[in-house]
Amino acid sequence: MSENPYRPPATEIDIPTGYNFKFNIDGIEIKAGGSSFSGKEYVYLNNRLVSETRTHRKNSAHEFTLDGASYKIEFKMLNMIKGTLACSLFKDDILVKQYLATPRIIKDPGLVIGVVAAGILLFALADSFDLPIWVFGIAFIVAILVAQNHAIQHIEIKEVEIQQ
Repeated sequence: MSENPYRPPATEIDIPTGYNFKFNIDGIEIKAGGSSFSGKEYVYLNNRLVSETRTHRKNSAHEFTLDGASYKIEFKMLNMIKGTLACSLFKDDILVKQYLATPRIIKDPGLVIGVVAAGILLFALADSFDLPIWVFGIAFIVAILVAQNHAIQHIEIKEVEIQQ
């Protein structure tokens, strides 16, 4: 995956796992993330899984305690149409850090032309080899996922300044 200038080094995105956010607080590392595709969400504390669930809700939270302090990771889909997701870290019910992730619109006609051309080529190959239509469907879905992999690298993730 190429370096994305719109992504802080504390976060990353990839197709299988979706959004991955990293927080460092009080000498501990918290990794949180989830996939809107599979609905799987997780929270790791110092590389140890402390919470995991599957959900397709707009809002979800994962709570855990460490050394007497309570922590909460909260995911909120702020805008379903634009795909804006907020990932917030709370310590003892006080917001400590928050990231906003928003997909950027790709104005790359080559990407659209490539997917359309792949679809036409795959349909012609399926037809000429008398393959069932479902083979064409699966191949076209793969072409779309390849295009989505290119598109998902263009998600802007910003750390939100917290007012204390």
